[in-house]
Amino acid sequence: MSIARLSGEELVPLLRARGVTVVDVRDSDFIGGNIAGALHVPKDELKFSVEKYVDQLKDKEHVVFHCMMSQIRGPYCAKLFHRELVKANVQPLPKVSILDGGFEEFVEKHHRQKDLFENLDERKWGINTN
Repeated sequence: MSIARLSGEELVPLLRARGVTVVDVRDSDFIGGNIAGALHVPKDELKFSVEKYVDQLKDKEHVVFHCMMSQIRGPYCAKLFHRELVKANVQPLPKVSILDGGFEEFVEKHHRQKDLFENLDERKWGINTN
């Protein structure tokens, strides 16, 4: 099963139109900021409570998962979530995507757009505000 990747550039208009639900599966590396409105569900919490989150998010149109770089945790959780949606026979299935490059790349490219973030620690991310 292959889950589609979504670029940060594709995510921005979806965030502004509120046409997407973002699930941030980072663990302790969540500190320092997040995408505005993201649901923070650390990977292990999702892993052991996936049915709860399927029930909570099954009516959403589009669910995007990410971790710091979307290389391991984000893709793992997106696949787990999608597999559980299918197992639960959810119809219609929400679109499930992975944020390409994860939070790290999203911050790097979009940090000037303050409305896209909550609790962003610019020093942690090496953002020059001058």
